[in-house]
Amino acid sequence: MKGSHEALVWGEIIAMDGYTGKLPFRWNLRIQYKTTDPFAVTFLFLAKGAEFDWECARALVIAGLHHPAGEVNVHVRPWDGPDAGLTEVTIRPPAGRIVFLVPTGVLTRFVDRTLRLVPRGAEHLHLDVDAAICALLDGAA
Repeated sequence: MKGSHEALVWGEIIAMDGYTGKLPFRWNLRIQYKTTDPFAVTFLFLAKGAEFDWECARALVIAGLHHPAGEVNVHVRPWDGPDAGLTEVTIRPPAGRIVFLVPTGVLTRFVDRTLRLVPRGAEHLHLDVDAAICALLDGAA
C-alpha cells in the first residue's frame, strides 16, 4: 500500500545560531511521511524565501515523544519548559543549530497515523529495492 500523511502546524523557534532577531517566533511547519520511504519523517519549514527541509528517522520522533532521543544532527525530547504540551526538536545543519517546539498532541496524532499506514517492524515491506537499484544504475550511466 502506497500512501502518505502530512500535518501543517506551527513550530515555535526558540534558538537559532546566527539569528539576531527576536526569539521566540512562530514558523509554519509541515511534517511529512511517505510509505515509499517508511523509515523517515520530514520537517519542512515554510517561510517566504527561506524554505528548507530536514529528514530524520521516524523511530527517533516516536522515542522523543517519551524521553530524550537522538544523535548528532537531530534530537527530540519532551520539553521541560513551563508548557508540558510541547515537544522540543533540535536540528544541527552544517551552519549551526535550530531548536523549535511543536505541540505534542499534534506530533502524537501524526505519528499514530504513520503507524496505521506502516506498522513498526513492517517498514521493509514498503521498500522498493528494485526501483532503488535501477535509479542508482541509471545515475551511473
